[in-house]
Amino acid sequence: MHLVWLLRQLRDPILGVLAGAVVAGYAYAVALAVFTPQNEGDPLVYELPRAALWRQEHGIGLTGADFDPRLDANPVVAEVGELATMVAGGTERFVALGQLSAVAALALGAYCLGRYLGLGGRPALFGALVVPTLPVITLQSWTGGNDLVVASFVVAAAVFVLGTRQVELGFATLAVALAVGTKFTGPLALPLLAIIAFVAPRRRRLGALLALLMGTLLGSVWYVANLVRTGDLDGGLADRFGQGAPGGIGNTAQATMQLVLDSIDASGAIDLYAIAYTAVGLALALAFVVVRAPPRMYLAAILVGIAPRAADAVGGAVAWVLTEAWQRVGNPETAELFSGWTLPTASNAYTSWYGPLVPAMVVGLSVFTIVEHRRGRLPGSSIVFALAPIVMLLVLASSLAYDESRGRFFAGAIVISCGAWGVILRVRWLAAGIAATCVVTLGLVLVNAMAKPTGIQAGEYAFSAPVWTLQRWEAQTLLRPSEPERDEASTVAFVDAQLPSDAELALELRSNDLLFPYFGPKLEHRVVLLDPEDTAPGDASWLVAAPGRSPRACSAAWRLVHERRGWRIWKRGHADTCTAVAPL
Repeated sequence: MHLVWLLRQLRDPILGVLAGAVVAGYAYAVALAVFTPQNEGDPLVYELPRAALWRQEHGIGLTGADFDPRLDANPVVAEVGELATMVAGGTERFVALGQLSAVAALALGAYCLGRYLGLGGRPALFGALVVPTLPVITLQSWTGGNDLVVASFVVAAAVFVLGTRQVELGFATLAVALAVGTKFTGPLALPLLAIIAFVAPRRRRLGALLALLMGTLLGSVWYVANLVRTGDLDGGLADRFGQGAPGGIGNTAQATMQLVLDSIDASGAIDLYAIAYTAVGLALALAFVVVRAPPRMYLAAILVGIAPRAADAVGGAVAWVLTEAWQRVGNPETAELFSGWTLPTASNAYTSWYGPLVPAMVVGLSVFTIVEHRRGRLPGSSIVFALAPIVMLLVLASSLAYDESRGRFFAGAIVISCGAWGVILRVRWLAAGIAATCVVTLGLVLVNAMAKPTGIQAGEYAFSAPVWTLQRWEAQTLLRPSEPERDEASTVAFVDAQLPSDAELALELRSNDLLFPYFGPKLEHRVVLLDPEDTAPGDASWLVAAPGRSPRACSAAWRLVHERRGWRIWKRGHADTCTAVAPL
């Protein structure tokens, strides 16, 4: 019955085209997730390694690795899910299932929020189908990361807070606990969820706020453990990696402006590929001629045709205004941050945002929902949904030091705003233009995905062969192309080619060195992490050291078998006697 209903809704050509693009695009994304190696930075450095170590040790706990405190300090919920796939599958192949499932949950959440606003099935579906086409959501979907996982819990919490049954407050509590327990960005969504709780029906507000409070307490177990262990709720990560609050009104204002400018984005529209928008615009115009569409429908063709150019023009104007403003207040150093702005087009899971139309849609929808609410046509919650990304912008700018990769932290807020996007379906030319733009953006993001080259990609990684043809070590080190980074790649390649399946490795690495590749594709290698001054364990047969690291071991027992500008690998030999342990 539900499938029949869905097929009926998809008879709307706008929804049908969007749905077809999502199905085709995510069939490809699933294939990337399952049949190509994980090769994004954070998953390889600390997210997947901690799950692999838990599997190896048959329990969830501390790794004791001080060289990268993220292995122990970060909340654990998403990695527990990845651990489950490793245990069940005995391989790394299925670790992205959590993120892929989160995409479906985000789309479903947007649909539910649209229905809460009183939108019909088709308008609510429109907002839901936009969600999977947004660049950073697409690019994160096949990774072993956790940004979409935490966003899915935030959106689920919003849905359950606004529900009508008491049992849903229990689900809201669970969703908040999971969001807080997934990543340190989870608590940053609490102000937005509190605002949403305040626009719930009056009889439900107190229960909703209590659900948020209880969920926060339940999800904070790992934070308390960090506090006991290190004296900081975050395990000292903010100080270690410079991620703390910017401090001061001026710094917060600067971070806010940088995030605003970063949000103007045309991911995938690299070099000549930007012509795809113009080509689709012309194709739409021709189709409208053939079907004798009303004249206003040609505005859809114009919208998609100019989308990246309009984003570039708006971004350039915003950058100029910000440059002049900071110059006039006597801060030329900050002005320089904005003066060299160019439209971001890289298709990158960590620096991409949400495509060329989303910033304008957030602003336009905010104004529209306020006007419609004053006319009695939309509930007040629609304004909160529309303003959700702006609320999150202010929270992030005041809570975290600026970083170019902050866009992914907006996923939950953007999806909440998509709950109100269904109102656009009433304006057919606008909905058609947005749908066509989303389809083109999805295609270009997939073609030019930096971590998963198609062989026809443009830009920084145009040199690479298709990811399907790369060896495991080649794919996993693809995003580290500079000369020093290739030294690390040669070490990973040696391990892939030379080590037996039952190898036991001791690793003395540095923060941000790749760690997950050493476990092997079937997680068959046993890995021991060493900090400086640690002694190589007696059961290790191989020893790997990063530049600047000198593991303590009996030199007579080890033979150097690989060396490349500081990267070294030793193999245990046979020494009858060992008189002293010293740095190798």
